[in-house]
Amino acid sequence: SSGINAEYGGSFLTEIVREARNRPVNPVKNSGGSSSDLYDKTREIVLENYKPSTSVTVERMRFRACTPSITDTHETYIEKLRRKAQHCKFNEGYSEEDAITDQFMDKCLCTI
Repeated sequence: SSGINAEYGGSFLTEIVREARNRPVNPVKNSGGSSSDLYDKTREIVLENYKPSTSVTVERMRFRACTPSITDTHETYIEKLRRKAQHCKFNEGYSEEDAITDQFMDKCLCTI
């Protein structure tokens, strides 16, 4: 891993560019010192250090907004809900299965 330290006094991006300038160019990928060398090194560092985080609140919002499409069978809609529920971190008091059941009843059975 690289030595990125955002607390150094600069921004995360400033730290990435500083490290990219000090990183050697890969001679296989870049020959001749083109102007894209800094971009390539910076991109490499960003990809090494970027760790996306998920917001449980956003994931639950997406779960609640999930509605069956016209082509969904009950089974495919439930599978879609199961995939979305994996990121919602429901707890023992209100489990994934409880949330899926409630969502199914709300979005499917209320239209009968």
